[in-house]
Amino acid sequence: MKTAQRIVAVARADFLERTRRYSYLVTLLLTIWATSAFLPPNHSTYATLQLGGHRGIYNSAWVGALVAMLSAIFLSFAGFYLVKNTLERDRATRVGSILAATSLGRFAYVFGKALSNFAVLGSMVAVLGIASLVLQFTLRESGAVDLVALWLPLLIVTLPLLAITSALAVLFETVRALRGGLGNVVYCFGWTMFLSLTAIGRTSHATWADPAGIAGVMRDIEAACARAFPDYQPGTAAFSMGINIRRNGQFWDLSTFTWHGTHWTAPALAARFAWALFACALTAVAALCFDRFGDARSGAGGSESRRAAVRPRREHGPARGREV
Repeated sequence: MKTAQRIVAVARADFLERTRRYSYLVTLLLTIWATSAFLPPNHSTYATLQLGGHRGIYNSAWVGALVAMLSAIFLSFAGFYLVKNTLERDRATRVGSILAATSLGRFAYVFGKALSNFAVLGSMVAVLGIASLVLQFTLRESGAVDLVALWLPLLIVTLPLLAITSALAVLFETVRALRGGLGNVVYCFGWTMFLSLTAIGRTSHATWADPAGIAGVMRDIEAACARAFPDYQPGTAAFSMGINIRRNGQFWDLSTFTWHGTHWTAPALAARFAWALFACALTAVAALCFDRFGDARSGAGGSESRRAAVRPRREHGPARGREV
C-alpha cells in the first residue's frame, strides 16, 4: 500500500510540475489544431483516410475512430520526445541527489515517472476527445451524437499505445547508452518497425499482432465500405491513412457511406489489455536498470570524502606546532 501511495505521489508531483509550464499549454493548443486537421471537409486538398475514393460520413463513430487512430500514431511518436526528459530534469536540478538519499525505492520512483508520462499524454487525449465532439457539430455531416462511439476508441485504441510510449520513455532514460541522441534515433526506427505490426494484424486477423489497435478498426471500416460500394475489395483496393495531399490544385471528391463503429470482441479487448500489461513490464525493466542516480550519489560521496580527509589535517596541524 505504501508503494502505491509513493508511486501516486511521485506521479502527481511530476505531473503538476509539468502542467504549470507554458510549453504544456502550447502543446495542448497544437493538439487541438491537430484534431481539426484530422477531419478535413470534403473537397479539401488533402484527405486523412480514404478507401478507393470513399470515406465514412462524419458521425460519432467515424470521428471517434479516425481521431483515435491518427492520434495513436502521432502521439506515440511525438509524445515520446515530449516526455523523455523527466529523469534527466531531476539529474540536472540535483533533485536526484536528494532522492537518492531518501528511502524512496527505485520501483516506486520509476513507476511514478512512467505514470506521470502517461498522465501528460492522457491529458492530451482528453483534449482530443472534447475537440472531436466540437468538430462533429462544426462539420455538420451528422447531428446525432453518440458519446460512447465517439470516445470509446480513444480509450481502447489510443491509451494502451501511449502507455507503451510512456514506459519506453522512462526505459530509454534509465539505460545510459539510450539517454541521448542515439536513443532518439533508435526510437525513431523502432517506432516504424513496431507500427508495421499493424499491417500484419490487418492481413492475418491476429489481434495480438496489433500494438496500435488499428488493424481491427480498419477491417470493420473496409467491410462497411464494401457493403456500400461493391466495387471496393477489402485487402486489395487502395486505401491511405495520413496526410494525403492532392497536387496541382486538385481536390479530393470522396463519396461517403455510413459506418456505425467497431464491434469490440472479447479477444480484441483482451489483446488491448495485454499491450497495457506489456507497458507495465517495460516499466519494471526500466526500474531494474535504474541506478538511483548513482552518478550524483557518488559525486556527492566523493565530495564528502574529500571534506572528511581535509578535517584531520586541520585538527592535527596545531598539535604538531605545539610539539615543536
